[in-house]
Amino acid sequence: MFKFLKNKKENWILFVAPCMYITGILLTATLEVETETNINLTRVIVAILLAPLIEEFTFRSFFIKKFKIISILLLVLTVAFFKNHVLNIFLLTVLLSFIAAQYYKSKIWHLKVIIIFNSLLFSTVHLNFNEIFDYNYVGVLLTRFSFGLFLIYIVLNFNIWKAILIHLVVNFIMVGLIIFTSYYLAKTNNQTFTIHSQDSIIKWKPKFNIKQETVIFKHSGDTLFIYNTTLNHIKNKFNSDCKSREPLHFINYDIIIIKKDRNHKDIPCLILEDIKNNLFSD
Repeated sequence: MFKFLKNKKENWILFVAPCMYITGILLTATLEVETETNINLTRVIVAILLAPLIEEFTFRSFFIKKFKIISILLLVLTVAFFKNHVLNIFLLTVLLSFIAAQYYKSKIWHLKVIIIFNSLLFSTVHLNFNEIFDYNYVGVLLTRFSFGLFLIYIVLNFNIWKAILIHLVVNFIMVGLIIFTSYYLAKTNNQTFTIHSQDSIIKWKPKFNIKQETVIFKHSGDTLFIYNTTLNHIKNKFNSDCKSREPLHFINYDIIIIKKDRNHKDIPCLILEDIKNNLFSD
C-alpha cells in the first residue's frame, strides 16, 4: 500500500504532520485568536511572493548540503535582529548544538531532533513572545509546526523549489480565503448597526478595506465620530481592558458614539460582541 514511500526519507512526517495540522485548524477555529490588523496590499504581496522564498532558504535550505551554512547564518540573523526573545534564542541554541553534534558524530536520531527544533523555531518566530504562552494560540503553533515538518519532508525527498512552490500556493490560498471572507461579510452586512447601552448609543458600519487608511477622529458635542478604524485600534485608544479579540482581517469600521458620560472603556467590548452577533449570526 505504501510502496511509493519505500525510498523516501523521514516518512514519519507524513503521518504526524497531517494529524497535527488538522488539530491545529480545529483549535484555531474554536479559540479566540487575535488577528493582525496592520495589514495592507503591500504586506499581502510580500506574504504571497517573498515570504515563501525567504523562509524556505532560512529554515529548510539547511537540509541541502550546499546551502547548510547559508541557512545557519540566516537563522542566526533572524533570531538576533527580528525575533530575539528568550524562547527563540533557546530553540536556536538547542538546534545549533545538535547540528554541531551531528557534524562531529552523526547519529540517526540527530536528524529527527534537528527537524523537530527547526519546525519549532519556524512556528515561534511567527508569533510574539506573549502569544506563544497564550492557550488561544496553541492551534496556530500546531499548524505552523506541522507545516514546517511537511516542507522539510519535501526538501529532503524532492527539492527546495517544490517546497517554495507549495509554500507560495498555501499562502495564496489562505490569504485569498481571508480576503474573500472579509469581502463577503462586509458586503452582505452593508448597513449601520445600533447598540443601545445604559450610558451610550453606538452606531457602527463594517466596510471591506484592503488598503491601510488613516483613522479619523472627530468630536461634535457629546458625539464622537471614528472612521476607518479597527477594533484593536479603539481598544488601545480607549485603554479598554476588553479581552475579546478582533474577529476579522481587511474590515474597518465607521463608528458613531453618542455618550451620556465620558467612560469609553466598555465601548470596544460592546461593539465586538455586536459584531459577533450580527456578522457571524448565521
